[in-house]
Amino acid sequence: MIVVVGVGTACGAEPEPVDFGVDNRDAFLAGCTASTEDSRLVRDICECAYEEIRASYDLAELAAVEESLKLDAFAPLPPIVVSVLADCLVSEADL
Repeated sequence: MIVVVGVGTACGAEPEPVDFGVDNRDAFLAGCTASTEDSRLVRDICECAYEEIRASYDLAELAAVEESLKLDAFAPLPPIVVSVLADCLVSEADL
């Protein structure tokens, strides 16, 4: 579940990052690192991904991703998630 604590956008301004709350951050990181030994690199990539998603995507997009994964946990990840993870892998692994 994604919970929005507060979002404010002025006309013409960049959207403010959405605060999904500590519980959602912890759940995201737990899910992101669940299939690994939770190496430091994986944790860094997952933290990067969380911050990028929080800053770049709105609640409706993320809710749609969450719903699709609930329906089929083995379905391919949506392109927005794949893109964020790829960017974070490159930056965190210094590739």
